[in-house]
Amino acid sequence: MVFLKYVLILGVLLILPDIYIYCCYIVPSKISKWWRRCYWLPAVLLILALLSFMLYPVRTGTTIVRVVATLMFVIIFGKLSFACVSVIGRLIGIRFPRIRKVFDCFALALCGVTVACVLYSFLYGYRQYRVRQVSIYSKEIPRAFDGYRIVQFSDLHVGSFIKGKDKNVQRIVDLVNEQKGNLIVFTGDLVNRSADEVDGFEPILSQLKASDGVYSIMGNHDYGKYRQWSSPLAETDNLNRLKQKERSFGWRLLLNQNVMLHRGDSCVALIGAEDYGDRKDYRYGDLKKSLAGLPNGGHGLYKILLEHDPSYWHMKVLPESDVQLMLSGHTHGMQLKIGSFSPSQWLFTEWGGLYAVNRRMLYVSMGVGGLMPFRFGAWPEITVITLRR
Repeated sequence: MVFLKYVLILGVLLILPDIYIYCCYIVPSKISKWWRRCYWLPAVLLILALLSFMLYPVRTGTTIVRVVATLMFVIIFGKLSFACVSVIGRLIGIRFPRIRKVFDCFALALCGVTVACVLYSFLYGYRQYRVRQVSIYSKEIPRAFDGYRIVQFSDLHVGSFIKGKDKNVQRIVDLVNEQKGNLIVFTGDLVNRSADEVDGFEPILSQLKASDGVYSIMGNHDYGKYRQWSSPLAETDNLNRLKQKERSFGWRLLLNQNVMLHRGDSCVALIGAEDYGDRKDYRYGDLKKSLAGLPNGGHGLYKILLEHDPSYWHMKVLPESDVQLMLSGHTHGMQLKIGSFSPSQWLFTEWGGLYAVNRRMLYVSMGVGGLMPFRFGAWPEITVITLRR
């Protein structure tokens, strides 16, 4: 059902600009009826491809899916940009007829720029990895942890990489290790839909090393809710296999649990909550359970919470705890950012970067992967978070 919703949205975005362009530019032209009919061929073929992917699910990391996705976004964004400017020109042209041609030329130019940006996003943008340095200042950080480095990466979505051919997973792992963090944390969404997407990548993901270990949590995609399973048992088996795979990498998976990180006689708490999304059937996180067992009830202790969805910060963390720092992912910045604008801000209050409320902080990673190999502006990131007293 989730995939059907996306098919419908993409279908509408494909057809609406085509109807406008066909009625306003193709019909009035002297093109023969046969060529006019051919105009609809790309949209029809892409919709058929989408429907086939819905009926016969395939990995998003396959070549055919990447080609179809690239063509889809080139056509959608190209025609949308043209149509939007053209409509404005026609409306203004009602009062000033001569200006319509100027807008048509501008619409063509914008369409060309848009197509070039989309092609760049699919061919190069998704692998323009950035290492972001973030310092967290707090008097509650023990002196022994002043300068402590946490390397965060998130939303790998390994199923979107070409199995056996894509070297980007190795590049991500190498970049994480090169930061020489005291601790490595992964904040969820290892896969898109199922545990078998990890097959073949185990030797690479096992290379992650830090003196205080590698810790991970579950993201919404890790629970297998975006795939139709033959039975509830098959869904449970998939989830268990994914958990076992993460542990086999040498990662410690925190499922509403906490551990203590020590430096001499000082310590901080690392807490891992399961995903807690907007939908009630996706709410696995339990903050009370995650905090249970902390020394002295957690009073006077610096606490770092890993939670995939940044919405959890306002929903639970701020009103129900005294956790000082939360690390999240999930949004990807919608994999699109122009200047300071991203469509993510329509959906999330906190969608990318560092946020603070009364000296309590949240960092939202843009992630390193995505459901589709597409990024523009919201470049994939690895974050080095340095604790400062």
